[in-house]
Amino acid sequence: MADFFRQEVIEKKRGRYLGVVLEVTFLNKSAVVSATLFVVIALLLFLTFASYTKRNSVAGEVISTLRPITISSQHQGYISDVYVTVASTVTAGQKVYRINTGKNIGSGIIGERSIIAIKRQIETIKDIVLGLETNQAKTENNLVEQRDKYLALNASSVELLSKSIKGLHSYEATLNNYRSYQQKGLITKDQYIYQLNNYFQQQNIWNGINNQHVQERVQIINIEAEIASKKIEFQNQVLEYQLKLQDLDRQLAAVEAETDVYVVAPYAGKIESLNIGIGQYVTFNDDLAQMLPHAENEYQLILWVPDKNMPYLLEDAPVSIRYDAFAWQKFGQFSGQIREISRVPASLQEMSHYRSAPREELIRSGGNYFKVACSIKSDGIIYNGRMIPLSNGLTANVTLYLEQRPLWQWILSPLYDVKESVSGPVI
Repeated sequence: MADFFRQEVIEKKRGRYLGVVLEVTFLNKSAVVSATLFVVIALLLFLTFASYTKRNSVAGEVISTLRPITISSQHQGYISDVYVTVASTVTAGQKVYRINTGKNIGSGIIGERSIIAIKRQIETIKDIVLGLETNQAKTENNLVEQRDKYLALNASSVELLSKSIKGLHSYEATLNNYRSYQQKGLITKDQYIYQLNNYFQQQNIWNGINNQHVQERVQIINIEAEIASKKIEFQNQVLEYQLKLQDLDRQLAAVEAETDVYVVAPYAGKIESLNIGIGQYVTFNDDLAQMLPHAENEYQLILWVPDKNMPYLLEDAPVSIRYDAFAWQKFGQFSGQIREISRVPASLQEMSHYRSAPREELIRSGGNYFKVACSIKSDGIIYNGRMIPLSNGLTANVTLYLEQRPLWQWILSPLYDVKESVSGPVI
């Protein structure tokens, strides 16, 4: 059997592989050690010199430096008139709404009937006052005309009186000459008596003119006194009716206050929204409209930061903003800066004025929240070539950058916690 196969064949078959053989080449040990050391050193350098900043996301809300003004109702009743529209410009004190608070009976609203009656009385009294003023002007004009006529007559009588006095003095001098002539026998007694009669006639004329002058002066004085008297009389009557008008105005104001109440704009600005329409019923403190005052406006972001994050916040520190209305996956994040940091915890009353304030979280956690104001670099968002402006009440999720440490400290931080937990009291 051993001689059946040749020895050469047997030796050749013995050295052939029966299957596929995978030959493995062993790595160089020095290369493996070098690579391992390189990785370890790089990792140690990375852990030593690289750092990580702890982040925390908080809720925020966009507000303007000029907050929207809510126009509220201070009375209850039905809206009877709306004097403005959305986006209309108003001035301070301009009427926005009229609220009817009167009671309705079968013959109409009590307040409206009273207002109509009072207004009729006011119009009647105004007509009476106008008539009195017209009569006063006419009466004064008539009396002034009479006085002017008497002044003219008086001036004429003064001139006549002056001439009469001169004539009387002339007759008196002539009479004295005639008396001297009669004593010397140059003229007869009848001639002297005739001249004496002429003197007395001239004196009577002077007396008549003087009496007329005095009467004219008296008449002028009486007319001036009557002018003053009539003026006072008319003024008293006008004053009496004006007092009645004031009383009616007070009554009208009281009735209007009970019937029609006007809601006015507190400041000059722009109407942003109208919440109530004509015919709707409103009660006390119902929100009727919102407006923005006219002034330089700047938007800022109000954040509510828990107390555990407060030690790491610094003014002018950057923040990343993601608006809820604009998906950050599409619109991206926006930059901002911390501008003001409150050092006093926010009260529930203060937080109630903001929709984004975490009131439920505050009640549930029992911690405190602080108000932080951030500036916004852009007042709008550009989309498809158009500017979308920010608006009051826009909510956002804001990333705060807090404590920064080397990576190895973050890795070993559990050990610090263990150390603190097992250490004794602080001395």
